[in-house]
Amino acid sequence: LLAYGLQWLFGREGHDERLQSIDAIMKHFRIPNGLPGHVEAGIGDIPFGTGPLGKGASHGLGTAFGLKYLKQAGMVDVLLADGDAQEGQVAEAFRLATHLKTDNLVVHGDFNDIQLSDLPSKTVASDFAAIAHAEGWNVIEVQNGNDPAQVVAAQEKADGLKNGRPTFICYY
Repeated sequence: LLAYGLQWLFGREGHDERLQSIDAIMKHFRIPNGLPGHVEAGIGDIPFGTGPLGKGASHGLGTAFGLKYLKQAGMVDVLLADGDAQEGQVAEAFRLATHLKTDNLVVHGDFNDIQLSDLPSKTVASDFAAIAHAEGWNVIEVQNGNDPAQVVAAQEKADGLKNGRPTFICYY
């Protein structure tokens, strides 16, 4: 929903009737053949889709490396949920991000133990903050991801890290 809401908010919905208002977005998100749960390319001006799970980390890495390769400024922020993190391509992207020294990449990991099928803690036993640390990332842990002050403090800390390593912010 966030991606669709941002398309509407910033006037980037184009001629897609499903994105013409918040009410239209909510209506079309809740019906069969409406807006997909995973963002797809071509809705509004969205350049690429987010499904399958974990693809956002790979896309973010490619974008961050592209900016560095072209010597262009810019930060890339990726939202990663605990269900996404179960996919192997996330671990591969984490390894490559360190190798490529993408210190313009920040992955925000939402580890609230919620996903569609079952509790992630029942389906995967991994400490993703420890994995990111082992891969050479800067790791910032936010003990209460629902506390705006903790979230802002973590993001400000991440903004100050320019040491050649990507940053993983883990929200619990």
